[in-house]
Amino acid sequence: MRTTLSLFVSLLLAGCCANTPKETTRPQEQARVAPAPRAPAPVAKIERAPSRLVSIDADDEDLREVVDTIARQAGVNIVLDRGINEKLTLTLRNVDWFEALQLVAQRTRCEVNEMRGGIMFVVEPPRVTIQ
Repeated sequence: MRTTLSLFVSLLLAGCCANTPKETTRPQEQARVAPAPRAPAPVAKIERAPSRLVSIDADDEDLREVVDTIARQAGVNIVLDRGINEKLTLTLRNVDWFEALQLVAQRTRCEVNEMRGGIMFVVEPPRVTIQ
């Protein structure tokens, strides 16, 4: 009788457990929404250092002296190619040093190149000759 009773209890318990609804379906997954893209971080505004103004009064002066005057007044490093031998006459008052250097280079058919560390290098462009 014990076996019958234990069998009955086992079936009863199995039946009770079978009646409890088992979760056969997955709980509804929440729709995954991609987070809104973040606005790009504001770019730090790079401000140019306050303009360093130079004044030049050159009367048929060597280009080296004029460039040296710009470099000293502006506190910048400017290197002049050693093959340049030009004379220049011009007067500038309270002009941005870089604009002055560009103007001097243009008047003497030279170019200004910026090297590492902010050093300016004034060179004569290569000349093309046709034979």
